[in-house]
Amino acid sequence: MLMKVFTNGKIFTSNFDNEFVDTVIIIGNRIFKTGSYLSVKKYIYPEAEIIDLQENLMLPGFTDSHMHIEMGGFNLLSLDLSFANSRDEFRTLILDYIKTHHPKFIIGHGWRNYNWQGSEYPTIDWIDDITGELPVILYRMDSHMALTNSFSLKLAGVSSDTPDPEGGKFGRFDNGSLSGLLFDEAMNKIKHIFPQPDKTQKDKAVLAALQHANKHGITAIHDVCYYGQFQSLVELNAKDKLTCRVHARIPLSSIDKLDTLGFHGGVKSDKLQFGSLKDFADGSLGAGTAWFLEPYSDESNNYGLPTASVNERLMKTYAEKADEIGLQLSVHAIGDAANQFLINLFDALEKLNGSRDRRFRIEHGQHLNREIIDQLADRDIIISAQPYHLYDDGDWAEDKVGAERMNFAYPFRTLLDKSVRLAFGSDFPIVTLDPILGIYTAVTRDTKEGRYKEGLNPAEKISVTEAVRAYTIEGAYAGYNEKTQGSIEPGKFADFAILDQDIFTVPAEMIKRTKVKATIFDGELIYGKL
Repeated sequence: MLMKVFTNGKIFTSNFDNEFVDTVIIIGNRIFKTGSYLSVKKYIYPEAEIIDLQENLMLPGFTDSHMHIEMGGFNLLSLDLSFANSRDEFRTLILDYIKTHHPKFIIGHGWRNYNWQGSEYPTIDWIDDITGELPVILYRMDSHMALTNSFSLKLAGVSSDTPDPEGGKFGRFDNGSLSGLLFDEAMNKIKHIFPQPDKTQKDKAVLAALQHANKHGITAIHDVCYYGQFQSLVELNAKDKLTCRVHARIPLSSIDKLDTLGFHGGVKSDKLQFGSLKDFADGSLGAGTAWFLEPYSDESNNYGLPTASVNERLMKTYAEKADEIGLQLSVHAIGDAANQFLINLFDALEKLNGSRDRRFRIEHGQHLNREIIDQLADRDIIISAQPYHLYDDGDWAEDKVGAERMNFAYPFRTLLDKSVRLAFGSDFPIVTLDPILGIYTAVTRDTKEGRYKEGLNPAEKISVTEAVRAYTIEGAYAGYNEKTQGSIEPGKFADFAILDQDIFTVPAEMIKRTKVKATIFDGELIYGKL
């Protein structure tokens, strides 16, 4: 097998004992030796390919510990409303899409009501006149709320007399008529009117998302997918088309179907694995459906919404089954009530099935409190967090939950000081998947509009080294892959990201300007050039 030597660089290994080296030797798709050039020179074959890093920074390939591959790919290929900064711009983007694509239906994404003056939610009257008899669903950036039109509601059989579904609600005007807004489970009441993408479209979306991830130095992804999506990944893996190592998670509600779906006991290869189940304990902050112990500061009667899984106690039943057969649980929780619920669930599972290496994951863990943090310190629970949500939401979050609760929002420093394992990801396509921007946010606590001069809760800032580890070795650990991924050490896969500046030494405000020069996956260049 071909030997390649990456040398004359600053190479961060993510290994606590030997953080930096200047040379890495790989054979095939595995790392063979690391160290100073002088210390490893004797191992270099005469015919080895020498790659001069030109003093650039090399990191382990980034792991995005929370991403939606297929959804992200479809979003890359569909109507993007993230650029709308007003009602007029919102409407113009939709009109331009209709004129350009002549669609039979419209699925859009990415709108942020905090982008426009007044921050009001869009309503049915924004789009009815321009969409007519087109089925339409336009997802807010967090995908926990969407806007639809009158025609779609009629097709779906939803009227002002339709009761709110458990774990969701229909938006209404003051007179009780439908506003076109759909919160959480209510979105599922109209999804069936849209045609399902075929296999070719799914594959195209997955490959588009992987290519986008590679551009940002990402070589491993913890995906949140459904059975059909997983089958696309299986087939692409068989054709050797995966350019990231994918740790796939399917819905917890699939626990009774694992045998028939072929999942029982887990699935694992070098580039694709399954061994984790995903569920939701609540909604999102922006949609007002994140579940809190106290009411929202801007809605005195609103505590958010525990999901249908919580309300029906299905999560507990299904979680017991999953835990009994050794599958990892990854559960979404934003509000403090949702996070407390999951800690209690973890304790119940441990009491029921005994102690083991569970690596129970709370996805987001966004709003905690002192008691919850202290409880996390004593448990084998990973917080799978997305630092860029802080940047994107930080300017308006305090208006929804108040200053006191914001003291425990995204508490990265405190969690690390309590020895809680922290794995970083993006939640793409909800926000950008760029790990550099995630690192920048975790280090500076900066927000989009700069509401806080020293950053949001500056005492919660972490170091560049800690942030990089959360995007590399800690992400690998969260997927049970720390022996083969996440650091630059002999025996591990040759997955690297090469940057155009040294994020460990540049001023913090310069980190966000860093670009990925090249991405190496499985020992091969898949993005950029060297």
